[in-house]
Amino acid sequence: MNKLITLFFLLLPVFVFGQLDGYAMSVREKDPELFESIRHISVYMHQNDTNEFISKEINIQCKAYIDLTQIATNTDYYFIAVKKNVLYEDIFNTYIDKGQFNKAFILPINWVETLKIYKKLLNSIH
Repeated sequence: MNKLITLFFLLLPVFVFGQLDGYAMSVREKDPELFESIRHISVYMHQNDTNEFISKEINIQCKAYIDLTQIATNTDYYFIAVKKNVLYEDIFNTYIDKGQFNKAFILPINWVETLKIYKKLLNSIH
């Protein structure tokens, strides 16, 4: 019985999230709040789809987030790109106005689009 319970808990993340890749697993381990916000935006984007589509979106969003963190050196462009892609812009603005940046950047954000906009802004100065 204990082996069955252990097996259940080992497989639970697969059932809940489908197939998460290394990027998603890394984000989930290092920053559970960020992962939850990425899960939220992925569910929002695929409300009528299966867990498989949601899992794929989580993987894509996590990779985009990691890619962005590796190239983001211009904080102004980063802020502009995030603001254009945050799901709850009013809440984001409230957090920013109050100086609660950690809360603002943990809201559901479309990191794929944020990365695209950041790169576009960066390329516009070169």
